[in-house]
Amino acid sequence: MTVSIIDRYLSGNSVSKKNLQLLGITALLISCKHEEIDLPKINDFTYITNNAYENNVYYKNFLSTTGKEMKKIEKKLNK
Repeated sequence: MTVSIIDRYLSGNSVSKKNLQLLGITALLISCKHEEIDLPKINDFTYITNNAYENNVYYKNFLSTTGKEMKKIEKKLNK
């Protein structure tokens, strides 16, 4: 499901190489939201990325911007 979300997002948007990992963990979070009973915490995703984005304002902004786009994809998945 994560790969499908990334594919759908990249089909209509361009993402720099620097932000591709952020897109991946955002898609993973959405996938977990649909598939898992107990959601992982954001800190778990920070750990997965080797703390590359810990307490980074850019990371938070990217997640909020990407989140808006991902909500559109999420609605399509629910249909």
